Amino acid sequence: MIPRRDVKPYGGLTYYIFKWFVNLFNKVDYSLEFKHSLEKLFGGNIFLLARGRFAFDLIFDSVNRNKNNEIIVPNYYLKELIPIFKNKGIKVKYCDINLNDYSYNIRELLSQIDEHTKYVIVSHIFGICGDIPNIITKIKKRNKNIIIIEDCAHSFGSEYNGKNLGTFGDFALFSFDYIKPLNLLGGGALLVNNKNYVTKISENYSKLNKPKIFNTVRKIWYYYFQMIILHSPLFLLLKIALRKNITKSHIKKMHKANPNVFEKLSGFQSFLGYYQLQNLSKKNFKLEKIRKKYIHLIKEIPHIKIINTGFCSKYSYYSFFIISEKDSSIIEKSMYELGIDVGIKDEVMDVRSNDRGLYPNSNMLYEKIIQLPFYYRLKDKSLLKISNALKKTAIR
Repeated sequence: MIPRRDVKPYGGLTYYIFKWFVNLFNKVDYSLEFKHSLEKLFGGNIFLLARGRFAFDLIFDSVNRNKNNEIIVPNYYLKELIPIFKNKGIKVKYCDINLNDYSYNIRELLSQIDEHTKYVIVSHIFGICGDIPNIITKIKKRNKNIIIIEDCAHSFGSEYNGKNLGTFGDFALFSFDYIKPLNLLGGGALLVNNKNYVTKISENYSKLNKPKIFNTVRKIWYYYFQMIILHSPLFLLLKIALRKNITKSHIKKMHKANPNVFEKLSGFQSFLGYYQLQNLSKKNFKLEKIRKKYIHLIKEIPHIKIINTGFCSKYSYYSFFIISEKDSSIIEKSMYELGIDVGIKDEVMDVRSNDRGLYPNSNMLYEKIIQLPFYYRLKDKSLLKISNALKKTAIR
């Protein structure tokens, strides 16, 4: 089985665990070192968190709001995040995307903005960006008080005209999950660009729980568990079982309005982040070569379109996506049978639960997009197997 993802940090986790123990005697505060490295990269103020989505809680608890406030999100978005907004009493309004760079349909977005609009999430889905300065300018022209939140979960390292994504809005959030561009076994960060909110954010951040050693050990254990599962002959069955049972209960727990689950990023993960950041360009160099090989192998396959990188002048290499003229479920099933894990529908919002007539582009993308295996350890023989399987299923 060729897994869709690889959870191994660049250089391997065992190496960094050993290095962490050696560095304990140096008494270096790597939480501060990692924070300062990120602030040097992005500017603004960085707050390190045990989960990237905790950034939303920090934002909503630090910005004055009322019961009539609304948030606009793309209809093609991570479905797990919607309960966070609703738990804060914020009404969610959905907006369709465009099919050029998968950011907002700007005309529809502007029509959604009214006196109740407090927040707009600009999601750089797949690490791709739209014409973000133009989008933000038009939003602020409609209502200068609207708070722009950039969701950079996929886009750490992506740039627009040489400027890092995450530096355009009032806030930005980053994810350091196992499969993200910067893999710290989980965690995330909030970037505050609007200085008006730094003091309040800092006050609320200071109230977060210190990371528990048990939680760090559990993340390390889960990493090795995933490494075994990803290469197991029972991978697909285990994947389905985990999705249905463990993941749903975990999500439900995380969405409870319980401040006791909110933690800062652990010292070990900050240590890992400090060194992963130094090696990110090496990792991306390898991913760039893999992406070019992919394009060469599949560009002539009929009924398949390779997703471009939108307005990005530099790409995060989050993953490799294609659009199929067929329903992606058909391709996914056929590829599974050939020993290749592909897909994306298990992560994004099931847009079909909303009015299909209102969000045609989101529905089309949901039904047609396919995520192919993409990670720095992917071998040439695996790329060849994937391309041959894709060609076979696409023309079937």
